[in-house]
Amino acid sequence: SSLTAIVGGTSNAIVIDTTAPATPTVDSIKPPDDDATPTITITAEAGSTVAVYANGVELGKATETSTAGTFTYTSSTLVDGNYSVYATSTDTAGNIAESAAQDIIIDTVDPDLPTISSASLSNSATPTLTGTAEVGSTVTVVVAGATYETTATDGNWSIDTSSTADLDSTTTLALNANGSNTVSVTSTDAAGNTSAAASQTLTLDTTNAKVSASTDKADGSYTKGEEIDITLTFDESVTLSGSAGLNITLQDGPVTIATLNVTAAELNGVSTVTKTYTVAAGDTAGDLTVSGVALGTSATLQDDAGNDADLSSLTATVGGTSNEIIIDTTAPATPTVDSIKPP
Repeated sequence: SSLTAIVGGTSNAIVIDTTAPATPTVDSIKPPDDDATPTITITAEAGSTVAVYANGVELGKATETSTAGTFTYTSSTLVDGNYSVYATSTDTAGNIAESAAQDIIIDTVDPDLPTISSASLSNSATPTLTGTAEVGSTVTVVVAGATYETTATDGNWSIDTSSTADLDSTTTLALNANGSNTVSVTSTDAAGNTSAAASQTLTLDTTNAKVSASTDKADGSYTKGEEIDITLTFDESVTLSGSAGLNITLQDGPVTIATLNVTAAELNGVSTVTKTYTVAAGDTAGDLTVSGVALGTSATLQDDAGNDADLSSLTATVGGTSNEIIIDTTAPATPTVDSIKPP
């Protein structure tokens, strides 16, 4: 007798394959982690079946591109969290190879609004801007045409506008040294989410307040008991500090007639102050003037930005156009009745 065997169909081809396919690799996961539907690119054995997993759960099967051995898979929406992503490659014989895992973080939540804590009024022509933002986020500051970028390492950020260390070299800083400047700050986290912009109007004031003096009286003669108001006017609000105050000196030529003291309470965040000079017995002046304004010991006088007032700028208009206020407390010569003649 004879045995005839037909194995493997008419082609007589039964393939025994126990070799795993080449180990696949997860080449890239795009776009950034702020996208909940990342596209994953895998290199694996051409013609194999490639499955993609996240935290041990199969997400789906990748599709081989026109380039043999290159597969892509776009995930359905993933919830925010940490993921360990890997792929398996299964050949036609059922042998499986598994890739190394690649960790990603899905984060679709924008950082909280950053803050700007530096003062909105400064007397510096190159102020330092400070604030807070999400820890570790990249902080972008745009001010006066310039863009700066720094990191909120411990949740705080700082930009020194006098330095170019954090400046985008394609931009130029053009601060208005005596006026308003717009500041805008955003925070971008590691996943690429960007916060809404915090904003501030930064006003710079680098000039000293100037002062003038005037009176309510017209030219003429004034005597004992009469009052003359002396008003100091500054070109911006100022604040006086210190118990010694501010002294206004009234003179007639080189002779001091009176000194009027302004207290801190009288000059606190205002631009004018009025003091009254009451003519005393014995006072005399052919041309009363405000000769000077000076700070008392340890006193300070500053504008809202912290600039010291320029008291040397004093201009005085006292007594009208001729600047002649006469103080005369001396009685005229005693009159006498020389004679009385009868009719």
